[in-house]
Amino acid sequence: MGRLSGVGLSATDLPGSETWSDKVRRRARTLIRTIDRGYMELAELLYTVHDTPINGDPNQPSVCVSWGFSGFADWAEKELGLHRRKAERLQRIWWEMEVRLAGKLPPAVKQRIIELGWSKVREVVRVLSETNAEQWVEMAENLTHPELCNAIRQALIEQEKKEQADAVGGDDDE
Repeated sequence: MGRLSGVGLSATDLPGSETWSDKVRRRARTLIRTIDRGYMELAELLYTVHDTPINGDPNQPSVCVSWGFSGFADWAEKELGLHRRKAERLQRIWWEMEVRLAGKLPPAVKQRIIELGWSKVREVVRVLSETNAEQWVEMAENLTHPELCNAIRQALIEQEKKEQADAVGGDDDE
């Protein structure tokens, strides 16, 4: 789990507990008003709320159920006014940047990625790796959003073709 900067949690706030959830919920409602500037912090909160069960019990649903919502999407839409897909995309940005690529990107490159803004970052994380990050950041900085989407779409098509060719070639080796 992330550090949840800005939430005001103390060491005694057990993830999923009532005091923890009150603080996280209050901060999410504040951040939704500043999404363009604070999208990474909001992404972290969305990721955390989605993945934190009530009282930290893995057999329990997400803590947002204890707030009276049917689930994560219901909470994001009704309380934050955030469409379910946007909430999921922000949550994925956090997962890609802070879980999958944790510690694998140079801090300067990571900062440049974040500064692209959430709409470009949500696209770039689809193809981002520790070996191609610099290349994709540079492209994203110099392309419009539609141009970036086209470049990513093409890269994914090429990657799929390569994987298919490798799979076919791999069968011949057996």
